[in-house]
Amino acid sequence: MKQKVVISGSGNLQNKVAYWKDHFETKGYEIIAFPKPLESSNGHDQKLKGLYVNFYDAIDECDVFFLMNEDKNDTAGYIGANGTAELIYATVKKLRGLKDIKIYIAKVPDPEVPIFKEVESFLRLGWAELYIP
Repeated sequence: MKQKVVISGSGNLQNKVAYWKDHFETKGYEIIAFPKPLESSNGHDQKLKGLYVNFYDAIDECDVFFLMNEDKNDTAGYIGANGTAELIYATVKKLRGLKDIKIYIAKVPDPEVPIFKEVESFLRLGWAELYIP
């Protein structure tokens, strides 16, 4: 059975999303959720609700959580609000023993990223690992 992967990160970096999806699929993983751009339109709020619920359901189901914190807006290792929330959600599930999940982070974020100290701690404590392709 293939291990299930959730890719977290900015939906505005679709070229990076495509790269990482291909990378993990080539290694035999099944991608069950990944960042998608959300367009403003009628029913935006309902789509947003579904996007959040489905993404967190996928985190509940995954074997591997990968934070695709690529460079964005001149910030190395950018982690936005959603990536922060998803990383903490996956980490807390792991720490509480609710999910045996492997947590990978693409790179150490710039010290200016608001969650820098937490990521540094997660890595130091072994709760997450830097991903080495």
